[in-house]
Amino acid sequence: MSRVHSFVTLVILAFGISILAAPLAVQAQEIQDPHAQDKADAMRVAQDWIAQMDSGEYAWCYNNSAEYLQSIITLQDWNTLVTSIRQPMAELLSRELVDIQYSTSLPAVPDGEYVVIILRSSYANKAEAYETVTPMRDTDGQWRVAGYYFR
Repeated sequence: MSRVHSFVTLVILAFGISILAAPLAVQAQEIQDPHAQDKADAMRVAQDWIAQMDSGEYAWCYNNSAEYLQSIITLQDWNTLVTSIRQPMAELLSRELVDIQYSTSLPAVPDGEYVVIILRSSYANKAEAYETVTPMRDTDGQWRVAGYYFR
């Protein structure tokens, strides 16, 4: 067998193996992260919710949050708290995802389904801040934000 023929055979074999391995890689990713869809769904909810926060729509955020959040703070207290945190920061300059984790148990909250999303943000009056947005699967099965932490 000539060198060229051997090389072509190796390339064809390598190509064939890579085509066969592609579906296996997708299956491996699904096995590695069985909560990928939960994280994607929770992330969409969190993005919509935090966009409303950025617009100053704090009452909307409260009214569209999980029953759990609404059970631990009133709308009036929520508005006071969030206003005191967000207004001094001024305009949002940037935000990027740092981490996203699925969990069924978090400190100081009832067990359930949670997705903890950590964002690195930059504001006009705060060069670097971290925001944690935590959607949970609510009593009706929908993902809703149950927690927001700013540091």
